[in-house]
Amino acid sequence: MTDNRMQKKRDYSLDLIRSIAILGVVLNHAVEFTYPIISPEKMATFSLAKQILCYSCFVIGRGGVPLFFMLTGYLLLPREYDVKKAGEFFKYKFVRLLIVWELWILIYQIFLSWYNQQPVLPQEYLKRALFLENAGLSHTWYMPAIIGMYLFIPFVAIALRSMNGKTLGILMTVCYFYVFVTPVVSLYLTSVDRPEIENQLSLSFGGGMYGFYVIMGYLSAEYKNQIKEKMSSRIMRILTLSAGIISFSLTVWMQIYLTNAEIKYSVWYNNAFLPLTAICLFSLLKNVELKPIAAGFVSQISKCSFGIFCVHELVLLPLLGIIGEKSHNYQKLTILFTGTFVISFIIVKLLGMIPKVKTLFLMK
Repeated sequence: MTDNRMQKKRDYSLDLIRSIAILGVVLNHAVEFTYPIISPEKMATFSLAKQILCYSCFVIGRGGVPLFFMLTGYLLLPREYDVKKAGEFFKYKFVRLLIVWELWILIYQIFLSWYNQQPVLPQEYLKRALFLENAGLSHTWYMPAIIGMYLFIPFVAIALRSMNGKTLGILMTVCYFYVFVTPVVSLYLTSVDRPEIENQLSLSFGGGMYGFYVIMGYLSAEYKNQIKEKMSSRIMRILTLSAGIISFSLTVWMQIYLTNAEIKYSVWYNNAFLPLTAICLFSLLKNVELKPIAAGFVSQISKCSFGIFCVHELVLLPLLGIIGEKSHNYQKLTILFTGTFVISFIIVKLLGMIPKVKTLFLMK
């Protein structure tokens, strides 16, 4: 009886978003290890069709991180925090996440020592544990960003509750222009041999590009009833889907354009079109009603998502060694993506059955 009530309370639409997000993260890294994304000279030798395929998969993958940031804002910022609740947040959320990540840094240190045939250096671990050096794998930049966000979540939540929608809308518009639009304009000006824009306004105190995604998640939670009502209209769903497809297509086109202009660029999270794509996708997925079988499937992936995030490059790199690094084709991408995701899921699912290891994967 209790289990049934708990089951009904679970928001499977959030499980769906989290599942899509982790699939995106794995796909993103599979693309990076399959195609020479950061080399415009090599990418320019590919046919247009191959470039479209490659960059489409890459941009789809890039969408995973914004969804994770938005989920953070959706789940953590709408809460009411006082001194006691803020203390509980730091004790049960922040400290737990920090300790778990310090253990993963150690695991990565041991893995990289084995993979690169190098000794384990205690001083190197110390620097990484103190966030003075990258933990050594391409996905590990994300966790320091999230941990930094967690430090200020209660204070930001209190500040957001004191703002009206109009004030917050103005701030978000300013943030979007300076953080997302100006980099894209600068890249275009560079491509036509014009002086780029030098943005002098620092918005780091407001969270920058990552904070923008987190606050958009908060807004999705605050206005979820209004959004749900709007999304009940077929026309609104079509318009949102169309807007998402257009912004996604512009992101892909921009990457292809800059590649053929011989400008070294790979879509990052400050691209002006990426947040629009992520917001449309989040809004559509949040209002999807899943059938029981599908709900059970995505909830299993969702529960394992943090573990898959932590494990997947430990699987991907050895798998890449088996497949080979020289080929650049969709068969390699398919094997690398599918193999990495499935093996990572199985590892997390099996090890997650061990109580103490389960904590390492933050499984709920």
